[in-house]
Amino acid sequence: KILSTYGQLNNSDATMTAELDIWLLITAHPDDESMFFIPTLRNHLLSLDCKNESNDSKNPNIHLLCLSNGDYRDVSDGPVRTKELYKACSLIGIDGSKSSGASSVVVLDDDRLKDGPNEVWNSDLIANTVLERLQTILSSKQQQSTQQQQINVNIITFDQGGVSGHPNHVDVFRGIKHLLDEKCYVVRGDNEKMMARLILKQQADTNGQDNNNNHTEVNLRILTLQTISNPLYKY
Repeated sequence: KILSTYGQLNNSDATMTAELDIWLLITAHPDDESMFFIPTLRNHLLSLDCKNESNDSKNPNIHLLCLSNGDYRDVSDGPVRTKELYKACSLIGIDGSKSSGASSVVVLDDDRLKDGPNEVWNSDLIANTVLERLQTILSSKQQQSTQQQQINVNIITFDQGGVSGHPNHVDVFRGIKHLLDEKCYVVRGDNEKMMARLILKQQADTNGQDNNNNHTEVNLRILTLQTISNPLYKY
């Protein structure tokens, strides 16, 4: 009961209809993954097969996008906290190396998404940032497979209370809600359940050419970690 579904696609649908499940954890700061999401990642994700045929301890279909490098107190903290995040991901089972292509772990250092309780993160910027990340992941997966696949994207993030109440956490939720509300459309599946769907534009081909068919439609599910109390007074 840790997770609540914000999107419309339920768990049984994802298992039955998808040939590939991609999981993307979206956080605000380095250490969010350890402070809040380790039980979810280990118990809910890493216990799943997720079609990891290599039997590697690090699952190639689990990704993390951290929207800031956590340099609120001092700019020198950013590289240190980023390094700690990569180490934590390695221990959890998320591959942060680039040996097999694009890294599964990305930490942003964007002046528009600065760490701090007085910072306001733009929802449309977050939504577009997530879209770009999903496009990169999708392109990498399709380069590794020539088989046509139905893809389910599962995003895990904070709920509207930000779990701890940090304003940056709340802004992450608002950005993901904006993604769902403004960038997706809803369809009725074969089992009469409503599903959120997202169209992702793939990267240009090897000749640098784009074309009208260079798009992939995926199922989208949003899972949010529930805020148990109201800790907003801390900030």
